[in-house]
Amino acid sequence: MDIKESIKITENMLKEHGVTNYAVKISNTRRSIGRCIKSRKRGSVLIELSGFFWDHLSEEGALDTIKHEVAHAIAPHGAGHNRVWKAIATKLGARPDVKSGDWKFKPGARESFVAKRKYRLTCRVCNYSAGLSRMDNATKSYIDIKGVSPYRCKKCLQKGVNDNMCIMDVTQNY
Repeated sequence: MDIKESIKITENMLKEHGVTNYAVKISNTRRSIGRCIKSRKRGSVLIELSGFFWDHLSEEGALDTIKHEVAHAIAPHGAGHNRVWKAIATKLGARPDVKSGDWKFKPGARESFVAKRKYRLTCRVCNYSAGLSRMDNATKSYIDIKGVSPYRCKKCLQKGVNDNMCIMDVTQNY
């Protein structure tokens, strides 16, 4: 789904649900696919859709993200992802779970995100890869002193693999 088309769909949904003071814009954030910023003082709503991620979303993933953010716009201020928000999200047809998951993306998109990150984390056990945009000095020092990464593979930990085994090696992408 084209991002410009997504903006129109978002604006139409906001109007349809009685949100009047709103703006929808494209951002370049790499931390979230979409976000809703509500101003209590001005009574306004800003929905940002990430241009970085949008082209890689499946049709279903794009619509779910739009519904997720519109649910935040409709929900009371400070609702976050509580029961009230979940009820609104479900009513709109969005998945009420917070984490995006791979189902939102087109096949192969995840690998391209990892390649665009500055650092690549790779599990020693299952070879799962993840990307990391930045690393703080404390983490860099930990790696220098201990000679091993503090990162652990979530997939291996969920399977019950020993914590000492599922270390993720860090390499820098160029």
